[in-house]
Amino acid sequence: MDRKSQVINQLLSYIREKRLQPGKNLPSERKMAEAFGVSRNTLREVIRMLENKGYVEVRAGSGCYLRAVPDRNLNPEMLLTPNPVTDLAAQLEACYLFFPEVASLAAEELNEEDLQELEKTIVDLSQAVIGRDHVGFVKSDRIFRRLIIASLKNPVLDRMNAQYELDSEGLDRSFGQFPEKEISRLFAGYVRALEAIRSRNRDRIRSILKYNLLLLSFLLMTYADIRFSPRMATLLKEFSLDVNGD
Repeated sequence: MDRKSQVINQLLSYIREKRLQPGKNLPSERKMAEAFGVSRNTLREVIRMLENKGYVEVRAGSGCYLRAVPDRNLNPEMLLTPNPVTDLAAQLEACYLFFPEVASLAAEELNEEDLQELEKTIVDLSQAVIGRDHVGFVKSDRIFRRLIIASLKNPVLDRMNAQYELDSEGLDRSFGQFPEKEISRLFAGYVRALEAIRSRNRDRIRSILKYNLLLLSFLLMTYADIRFSPRMATLLKEFSLDVNGD
């Protein structure tokens, strides 16, 4: 087992022994590096891997926070190995099936502070569109979804979302293949979704988010040659006819 795998094991053991729950902050970088006997650079790499997989969140000026409790049987090697893009189609289909309904329920739980955080994410998304920052767009998309799901305070949903992020890492690479106008269309969907969330219009929230997820799937199918299940392919065919006005 290499050094990074050992550090991942040590960190996962710490999380389990302390029975940390999502939202709790981890010790400082200096303290963890000293406790695990590694350099801060090595620790940063491990934290970055865990963040990319959706298990922790690093907040500038605040620290590192647990997002989802890793499964006890999680193999550290899985965190070190990139996921195949083929997982992306299945994860997007799952997100299409559950996230719009979850978001419509979350609209009743989100407070003004939560809504302000969502607005900050919209600003970050707009900056990513202007700067053609595909990685930044995907990161902000993840934060947008995390904030909504976290409001329900359901650890099962937290784990589902972490798994979605774990298996959709190819998304930022695929984004680079989308025309700029299509990314702008996706961004417009986030703006409309936030408006619907603010008005607590559950039907409109579901409708907008389903549309945006179908649009994203359609773009992946068209520009990144991602293949979807027959179920999703049928929906995307109907979506294509609707978008093209045929």
